[in-house]
Amino acid sequence: MRSFGKINTGAFFLFILFLIWAIPDRVVAVRIRADGSLRRAASGLDEHLYGHHDNNLSSLFRPASNEGSPIFECVVLDGATKDTIPARCSLIDKFLFQRYPSERSFYNSGGGGYFYTEGRFSVVVPAGRLIVRLEHGFEYESAVDTLNVTADTTVVYELQRKISMNTLGWYSGDCHMHINHYGGIYSMTPEDALYIAEAEGLNVVNCLDNDYYFTGAPDPCSTKNCKVYMTIENRSASYGHMGLLGLKRLFYPFSSNWSPLLIDVEDSVHAQPGAIAVYAHPVTTNDFDDKSQSVFWCCEHRGGTVACI
Repeated sequence: MRSFGKINTGAFFLFILFLIWAIPDRVVAVRIRADGSLRRAASGLDEHLYGHHDNNLSSLFRPASNEGSPIFECVVLDGATKDTIPARCSLIDKFLFQRYPSERSFYNSGGGGYFYTEGRFSVVVPAGRLIVRLEHGFEYESAVDTLNVTADTTVVYELQRKISMNTLGWYSGDCHMHINHYGGIYSMTPEDALYIAEAEGLNVVNCLDNDYYFTGAPDPCSTKNCKVYMTIENRSASYGHMGLLGLKRLFYPFSSNWSPLLIDVEDSVHAQPGAIAVYAHPVTTNDFDDKSQSVFWCCEHRGGTVACI
């Protein structure tokens, strides 16, 4: 049985490799520029889009070459404005290893591995196949491309917006983010949170790190299109965790066992105009991935009554 299992595992791995090789790339519009670099965009774009905006990329950071390995340079543009836009990126080389730039990028190994860019980056890669994936939130088409990089290569990708939710009165956000999680291995600043949020296409992020950079208002790094709030995750060892959003002043205690009750925490939060309390992760760690065994309670407390659905 063990031998049979190994054969199945190996066959599955080979099948995945075959799919990566055989599945055709997403249709992209390509134009070879005079300097030998490529210009690509999502399918459906007209040729007139490529008649201008040939950026001078000589100012891009170029890391030292590694044993003659080529340098892959990438520029990410908004398909409508032709301005650079921040993005979440993934690069997979011919060895199926993740590649990421040595510049500020916040590389994350989760979800298959990805990093963030402000819109321009360069990476030393081994010669050969390179799979590129670029994303900018849910409102833009993602770009997935496969290249054969044999020499220094520059590619310009244009991401196309599918919809503008802001014009419809909707705004995207993250209610549970950490940049200084106690017991963790990282410590970032609100500016770092903004950097990530803009790449993910978010309008607001709530960093639940208690008194870390707390001001009772949007952090000064916030922009017109993206607000960064530093606020609290109230942790009860008995009743669970809640994100306290929109606080004007700190709520104490940050953590507790039996007291206060969640309903008392919510009353205190609601006493601050505009503040709300949301459940941070209403399932246990033991059955987090087993949705059939978890119960989600959505509760609202008003006028001394609690309604749960």
